Amino acid sequence: MDASRRFSVYACTAFVAGASVYILGHCRDLMIMRSDDGGETWSEPQALTEGQTWHQAPSNVHYSKGNVYLVMERITSPEREGWPVSVMAPVLLRGREANDLTRRESWTFASELAFEHAIPEEELNYFGIPFYPVERGSSNELAPGRVCFRMGWLETNVVQFVNENHYFCDPTGSTFHLWMRAHTGGTGFAAIAKAVEQPDGSIATMLERAPSGRKRPSFRVPAGR
Repeated sequence: MDASRRFSVYACTAFVAGASVYILGHCRDLMIMRSDDGGETWSEPQALTEGQTWHQAPSNVHYSKGNVYLVMERITSPEREGWPVSVMAPVLLRGREANDLTRRESWTFASELAFEHAIPEEELNYFGIPFYPVERGSSNELAPGRVCFRMGWLETNVVQFVNENHYFCDPTGSTFHLWMRAHTGGTGFAAIAKAVEQPDGSIATMLERAPSGRKRPSFRVPAGR
């Protein structure tokens, strides 16, 4: 790559697909590069989106049915001041391993579900969540230099349950769970959503439901913590 054209790409994830190695990250838009010689040389970075703002921390890569799956998080309201976790939408990306994944048409992007559109924060009345009051579109300065932002989710990993005895298991292999860190003003909480492949090939993102039928964003403290 020409040094004069270098720029920063953040939160990169490296993965193998077919005979190639890829690096996917974000520089506002999603950017991807490919190496066909084990990382010795790389293609020019290619944009998979245009005019958008994305986020992610280093996260996992999942393989199933000849596809590679990973999650990036789109900031749906980039004009939001401060840490925009309330408007992040975890988006499952699916690419065919045999295709050239530097091309936008090689990817399917799941539908978007931003936190503030999924979770009615004002209706939550359990476990002290959120811990601090924060008005929509603002922040709460708890002490000088210590600020709490509106509740949200981030740092998504993709999980597929294959144990047929688990009630999250989908025997068709079409359901992928999105496990995230929940920003609630407290610590030790997780958030869950799921992305489900549809008959037409699209992917729909939604909240999970417990066997009772109740929606389950699943804010919880891990056992023993």
